[in-house]
Amino acid sequence: MKKIPTYFLFLFSVSCTNQVSNELPDFIKDLENLTVYSSDIEPDTEIEFVREKVFTDSDDVLIGNIVGIVVDEQGRVFIADEQQHSILVFDAEGNIIATIGREGQGPGEFQDINAISANSNRLYIFDHTLKRISVFSLDSLTLSSTFPINTGDVNHVEEVVSRLNQIYALGDNRLLVQYEEFPLQDRIYGPPTQYRHYYMNEIGEFNSDAVLQLPATEYLITALDGDPGRLTASFLKSTLISVSQTGDIYTAWSDDFLIKVYDSEGNYLRAIYYPYENSKLYREGYIDQLELNQIMYQMYESADYPETWPALHYLFVDDDNRLWVSTISNDENNYDWWVLSNKGRLLAKFKWPGQKLNRNIQNLEVMDVKDGKLYVREESPSGGQEIVRYRIEF
Repeated sequence: MKKIPTYFLFLFSVSCTNQVSNELPDFIKDLENLTVYSSDIEPDTEIEFVREKVFTDSDDVLIGNIVGIVVDEQGRVFIADEQQHSILVFDAEGNIIATIGREGQGPGEFQDINAISANSNRLYIFDHTLKRISVFSLDSLTLSSTFPINTGDVNHVEEVVSRLNQIYALGDNRLLVQYEEFPLQDRIYGPPTQYRHYYMNEIGEFNSDAVLQLPATEYLITALDGDPGRLTASFLKSTLISVSQTGDIYTAWSDDFLIKVYDSEGNYLRAIYYPYENSKLYREGYIDQLELNQIMYQMYESADYPETWPALHYLFVDDDNRLWVSTISNDENNYDWWVLSNKGRLLAKFKWPGQKLNRNIQNLEVMDVKDGKLYVREESPSGGQEIVRYRIEF
């Protein structure tokens, strides 16, 4: 496929912005530094994935439930296994070389691994049950320090409880930590939960006020025998977040193909928009596909449903500051992926397996791109999970 010259594409995107600006919703067209691209623009090039290596079970180690991965500068793969309460370390050739941690409450032990992240020399592991972050050296793979998470530091809003659920390690040994706020009053009919982001230093102290505040996750409002309740569902909207190695923060509310970019201090920089036709949601067809008992069926049956699925499924930024965005289409068994420059130019598109009916908005994907390689969680032939590495060819 012939590449589109960058200069031509820039002119096209600006003229496109002028032509469609009057058709955009106010919350989009009023954004500063907004670039609008045509939805039918052709990508610069084609993309292929060559399967290279599998990081999987061995005779000595079983992989249970993978909740996160980190790939370091040596190509080593660190797999966070929630079920085994440990981090499995593989070399670049797929050989397991170490196991970090085990089930327990002592130093370097875990009860509930929720998130991992790394910079050039440290691996950070968050345990929600023990309410602490453990820091390991990437050089020696030994425990460097442990610090507690004091939720009282962020429970400053009346009638709101906050829970840490994600961490992002930056190169200056700071952590960007994400708290989800849950309202205690009107929690059934209230708005979506909220994300607040703070910077934390290497000993667990907050060294910033809230950097960014965003809506977090919608809930499905339902009822059983007249009693209201909340459910999660695969078609609900949520905020997608990714942080670059330089600290830029990329966010999107999944209902629109609108990506906002903030600097490391939470200052808005620019936005990228692609007009996108969301896939229709058919209520009866959706419920009929779910495997529900009678009580759950009644709860899903009583809820109000949106007319469409979200536009976006997942978003992350790779080590070359390219954006990888998956969209939800009419295809029941695949997501449409878009690879964008950090300014939003469409570099490539491809399909990747994934069922929108079974998507979990609170545990979307485990994948990363490092040094031209795609690392992704897949099902193993034995029915478990594994990480597969693909070479990316543009």
